[in-house]
Amino acid sequence: MADVARQSKLNVDVQSFPGQLVIVKGGRTGAGAFVVQCIAVDGKTVSVVQGIDYQNRKAAIGQIADRAFAAIKGAIR
Repeated sequence: MADVARQSKLNVDVQSFPGQLVIVKGGRTGAGAFVVQCIAVDGKTVSVVQGIDYQNRKAAIGQIADRAFAAIKGAIR
């Protein structure tokens, strides 16, 4: 996720607590923001993907959020 966001020229910050939580967040000034959280509890992983474009249509941030969601779904299959 972080690499995909960087390739789209978005600012990215990653926080990782191995075996518990990973947070990838960032965005671009004036364009929007995103947050992806993967939380592990009792052998299960829950993910939350949010992407907010500051425009009337889906743009780079929304597309990044869609790609993150698809990657997470693919990983659990």
